[in-house]
Amino acid sequence: MPVISLAEVAANRRTIEVDLGLPPAEDGTAPTLTVTYRVNTVTPADELRFATVRAGADVVPEDQMNDLFNFACRLIEKWGLTGPLTALDGTVVVAEGKPVPLEPDALKALPSSILTNVLKTCMADINDPKASTSSAAK
Repeated sequence: MPVISLAEVAANRRTIEVDLGLPPAEDGTAPTLTVTYRVNTVTPADELRFATVRAGADVVPEDQMNDLFNFACRLIEKWGLTGPLTALDGTVVVAEGKPVPLEPDALKALPSSILTNVLKTCMADINDPKASTSSAAK
């Protein structure tokens, strides 16, 4: 029987394009966010936590939101998202043109629709990679 190392499984990455609902560019193409994520970092416990967000709950407790931010940081390896990003109090979190870091404090300042679309697209790709426009990444 072949032996598969969990290290080999954990090294699996995919790159996907996430539709953020932006209007088409001048050439008519829809702008998308390129995201590379770690395919096999999602555990059954993550699936349970993420179910609340997937269901579109109106209010999510703060501890569950913190779990979600930490989960997103584990799942997403890199993305093409840049600032400016400001917190609700006007504090600059990420300067214009700088990459938005994959850190909980930065994710807390993102518009909900961005993080939700990224996570939903990653999870959909994990469950059915043929249905999305993903590519293997190393």
